[in-house]
Amino acid sequence: MSVFTGYNGLSLFPKLSDDLVKQNYPKHLQLVQVQIYHRHGERVPIARKFKNITPETWDYCKYANHFHQKFRQSMIRAGGTHHVGQSTPLDEAAPVEFWKTYREERIFPNDLPRDQQVGAGGTIADKKEDPNDNYYSIANKNTCGWGQLSDVGWSSMRGVGNYLRELYVDRLGYLPSSREDIKPDSLYIRTTDYSRALESVHQVISGLYPVTKDEIERVGEDNIKKIPVFTRTVKDENMFLNYSCQAMKSLLWKMRETTLKMFSESSKEIKDKIISFSTIGKESEKIINNSKAISPVHIIFDSLMALEAHGLKLPDEITHEFVDQLGKQSAKQWLYGATISEKLTRLQTGPIGREMLLHITNKVSQINSKNPKYIVSNKLAPYQKPPEFAIFSGHDTTIGPLLLALGYHKQSDVSDPKDFNVIWPEFGSVISLEVFQDTEVTNSPIGFETPKVNKNSDQWPNPIPKDLITDGFYVRVSYDGKPFVIPTCKLEGNHHSESGPTLCTLDAFFKHFKPYVQTAHEWKTECRLPI
Repeated sequence: MSVFTGYNGLSLFPKLSDDLVKQNYPKHLQLVQVQIYHRHGERVPIARKFKNITPETWDYCKYANHFHQKFRQSMIRAGGTHHVGQSTPLDEAAPVEFWKTYREERIFPNDLPRDQQVGAGGTIADKKEDPNDNYYSIANKNTCGWGQLSDVGWSSMRGVGNYLRELYVDRLGYLPSSREDIKPDSLYIRTTDYSRALESVHQVISGLYPVTKDEIERVGEDNIKKIPVFTRTVKDENMFLNYSCQAMKSLLWKMRETTLKMFSESSKEIKDKIISFSTIGKESEKIINNSKAISPVHIIFDSLMALEAHGLKLPDEITHEFVDQLGKQSAKQWLYGATISEKLTRLQTGPIGREMLLHITNKVSQINSKNPKYIVSNKLAPYQKPPEFAIFSGHDTTIGPLLLALGYHKQSDVSDPKDFNVIWPEFGSVISLEVFQDTEVTNSPIGFETPKVNKNSDQWPNPIPKDLITDGFYVRVSYDGKPFVIPTCKLEGNHHSESGPTLCTLDAFFKHFKPYVQTAHEWKTECRLPI
């Protein structure tokens, strides 16, 4: 495989040519850790909208339905009956007519009262317009549930796994070629407990470490090495916005109003254009005027984006360019506030940012502890053993805020916030974070006999130990395989002298996150404070 373009041009990755690999992975730069953060693959809309232009039933889950049911049964067996919710029928209750049941959006059904099933804890059944909707009564074996990962999404995420395999296994030899050779604790995979996220990462794994029929026949299906996937409870999850953080909720609404004023002209232009459409105008006007969502236009964008993602023709009056415009408008309402509010960025991304930095910290500490030249005081506890390769399967609300925290919106030298490039993450989009050790520095016999505390460590986020030795370590961040420059890393001395600004010194990378990453206690305290 040389190029993966996904369906409809989504989730574009660059061709892995010999020149690209040679340029980005020179021999003296040793890759020591990779963290992958991806959005789930293509799915159908989360609710029925625009019946006059959308399919009567979204019949794009011929294979996804079969696998979805098997997933649910496996998870229920693994998790035990205490995970079973009472709000909707369980999948195995009607295995023959699975497509006619109200399929849960989450792996572990939520048994909270319906009026408390909101936000991240909600279910697909509660997101339909009408609990008595006849969608499932007319469904067939190929029909998707609302918000379900479709066959298109399954295939796209397999392609993401194929790409990772070609780069990190075939090209670089960083990961072993066989899952049987994966070292204990070297591969860490975590997903939110949404079905579409778990199924997406399963396909990524299937592309990264495919299981062939020959292998099954040779060793038996039960003897194929299993790769564990971890989930967390809702209250501990950091891959979607934590709405228990009251200050964040308040700031989101405040910043929505701010951005509406900043972009009042384009907002009015888009609204007027939507309302003028003969096909969706009246329904869109109701959504915009009556929705309590932070971004009402995203509800419209969600359906149009799903149509495009599954190759369905839009009405002639609605162009792809307009759908893209809607996505950017959604991003401005949902995400843009974080570009002008460090506090909002901190509250949105602080928890996952802290975990990301601690994975790096623990890996660098582990490497330093093995260097006889270094005197290292920050020894790792056994439970802190860092992964060599980590995959986090999340959502647009995982990728979007992370891109903002990383400064993706400031790739051009612009100072006016109106010119910032704030995007809505595509299905299957990937942020990759690679940590390198420059062996020409760390293995040099000259200097570094007894490294001192980094003089800039007071500019690092509080969770990072101040005696961490960062000399010779670098970080590169890419979006869909394309490296980009973290603003702090542009300055001379903050990036690798030969590889340029996209290869950031670890010290500068830490300094960049100083405004955004706190200790868990600091974050919880700020969440309770008035804005």
